[in-house]
Order: sequence, then C-alpha cells, then structure tokens
Amino acid sequence: MKELSSFVGGQCGVETRTSEIYRGKIRSFSNPKGRKIIITLEWLCVMRVVFDEYDVPRDRWFLIPAPPSGFHFFDFDYITYYPQEDEGRIKLKGWKGEVCHLYGKEDHTNLVGIDGEFIPYCRTREKYFKLIVLALLKKQMK
Repeated sequence: MKELSSFVGGQCGVETRTSEIYRGKIRSFSNPKGRKIIITLEWLCVMRVVFDEYDVPRDRWFLIPAPPSGFHFFDFDYITYYPQEDEGRIKLKGWKGEVCHLYGKEDHTNLVGIDGEFIPYCRTREKYFKLIVLALLKKQMK
C-alpha cells in the first residue's frame, strides 16, 4: 500500500453499509496486522440531510464531539484497496460493504470549518460570497 504517512494531515471518509457518511482529519495510522488499519482522527463529522430555508434537501456536515480520549478512531478491516492516482487518493473496501477513502492534505473535497460550519473546500468561495452578500444587505438595512 502507498505510504500512509503521506495522508497524515489529510482526511478520511467512510461510508457504512447503511449509507452513513463520516469525514475526519487524519492524525495518525497504525497497521497492527494483515488487512487491518486503525486511523486516529483529530476531529470527526457526520453528514446529514437537512432542509434549507426553501425546503430543499441539502447535505450538511455536523461535528461529532470528541470522546474522553480526545480523538476519534476508525478500526477498519479491508478486503482490498486501490490507489486512485488521478486524484491522489486511496480507496479501501471493507468486509461488510463499507468503503473508506484516504484524501491528501490538499484535496479539493476536504472539509474546512467556516463560521461554525464544515463545508468542502471546493465550496468555500460560495460560502464567502453568501457571507459578503448578507453583510452588505445588513449594512443597507441600517
């Protein structure tokens, strides 16, 4: 497997067989034996569908509070993996149908925290634009 240390500081995304989706920042890896990997995360978010002000369903990321240990862990047993060279990622497939993606530090889909909300980096311009428009509208209303 490609050197895992290159993904430290990047992110890990896991989709369970029940279609729950998690994403977190990778702190470290350990590979105790065989086809098992333990990923320590600095923070962890879960994606939920919410309805916006127009009742349109939208994906939204919610931060999961850290456990007493201070870090979240994914203990992942995989059947196979393959590099996604064009994106600089690794995809692992689990024994029970779950999928884990490892994303590099500069991946355009990595989540970033802005104004108390986690959004993919590729959508930050959109978020900043909305914040600027809201600020201008508030200023005009004064």
